[in-house]
Amino acid sequence: NTKTKEFCQKNGIRFTNTTANTSNQNAIAERKLRALQESAKAMMIESNAPKHLWEEAVRYACFIQNRMPHKALGMKSPVSILREECKVDFDDFELLKKAKTFGCAAYAYVDAKERIKFDDKAKPCIFIGIDGQKRGFRLYNPDLGSIIIRSRVFFLEDHFPLRQTNNIIEQTIQYNFFPLHHQDGEE
Repeated sequence: NTKTKEFCQKNGIRFTNTTANTSNQNAIAERKLRALQESAKAMMIESNAPKHLWEEAVRYACFIQNRMPHKALGMKSPVSILREECKVDFDDFELLKKAKTFGCAAYAYVDAKERIKFDDKAKPCIFIGIDGQKRGFRLYNPDLGSIIIRSRVFFLEDHFPLRQTNNIIEQTIQYNFFPLHHQDGEE
């Protein structure tokens, strides 16, 4: 990968390879990847998101983790450190305040130019992340199987449309495994 090596040399980054199948040689990166994977997996399980949305879950987990303060960085976030180093002026904290629950119901406003008189003014979608460059919400439209980015969105964070109502865990919780305990002599 010549371009990567050139980029590293130009920016004073020491580029080294590790031996194949020895993740212990790259412990910090492996821990970060595991944290992202575990966060994404938890979000997908909780929302019952289809497996093809795994990339979106990892993207959103990365978005959140990069904006959380870290002890090793003096309780600053990686994004704030990068912003200071690059002398970029943008308020990334505003984006973090827009964070929603992965997989929750979202209704994306349909612009008047995109609809006719009796069409719905909003499309039901699923929240899957935030687009930092476009400053919008990433939404999954299950009817079309597509991802859209919108800024005008209404959320129902306690409603998860992808969850199945006949989920075995929900049935187990609702079923009473422990019958009333009767004291001696009572029935």
